[in-house]
Amino acid sequence: MMRITFVFLMQSFLVLGIATNASAATILWTGGGGTDTLWSNPSNWDAGVPTAADFARNPLGGGSAMLIDGTVAAVAGDLDFGVEAGPTTLNMTGGNLDVVQTDGGSGNLKIAFGGGTLDPNGSVMNLSGGAVTATILTAGNFGDGTLNMTGGTVDLSFALVVAENIAAAGGSGKVQLDGGTITMNILILKNGGLIDITDGTLQFNGVAASAAGNITDLISGGFVTGFGGAGTVVVDTTTTPGSTIVTAVIPEPGSMMLLSLGLVGLLLCRTRVR
Repeated sequence: MMRITFVFLMQSFLVLGIATNASAATILWTGGGGTDTLWSNPSNWDAGVPTAADFARNPLGGGSAMLIDGTVAAVAGDLDFGVEAGPTTLNMTGGNLDVVQTDGGSGNLKIAFGGGTLDPNGSVMNLSGGAVTATILTAGNFGDGTLNMTGGTVDLSFALVVAENIAAAGGSGKVQLDGGTITMNILILKNGGLIDITDGTLQFNGVAASAAGNITDLISGGFVTGFGGAGTVVVDTTTTPGSTIVTAVIPEPGSMMLLSLGLVGLLLCRTRVR
């Protein structure tokens, strides 16, 4: 029942977001800057670098790439990439990306937003440094969307959504969390979605009890894994008051050896008893 309520709230929020987007200017990525793929290069956009009141989109596909580095403070009211035409990559190595909720946008950051047309080859956001803030981040919406994270932070005031509208259009959503921290209030992870954690951290703020119940169900269902299934996902509701911290560990080689020896000993004992 808890997860159904979360999904209902999410759908209501998205409807409100679509309504407010009517007043936003849509700024399209053209890649006109050539080898300079920086977000901050006006030549890469059809109407200049987006502002917080704008709807930024990359509809190019064809493996087009955008870059946010330590010199860039990027903003947008909404950001979609991997839109209908095919795969797109956003590489972020530093700086800031603020997808903010204003009169012109709902603060949605969507990776692989097909708009009803499947992006079969996948769009990717590679985050190795810097800070991302948004209301909602969706990995895989009418397409294959992946967030690869090795560093930096993602701070979401509402939700992380993995595999939205996948049942209707096909595709998948994945978060590969190999470093850094993703902070949110709600996690919505649907069929076709996966979160795999190695050295990164998921943090739920202000909803420790309900988040712990929800995340435990997702772990047992195989939607949240550690080290590709070879590790253990750890849910901590005590270290940080009011928060749930989710990490992953993998047994040390020595522990694995002791476990193996114990199993061998058990089998030998059972054999002797027979």
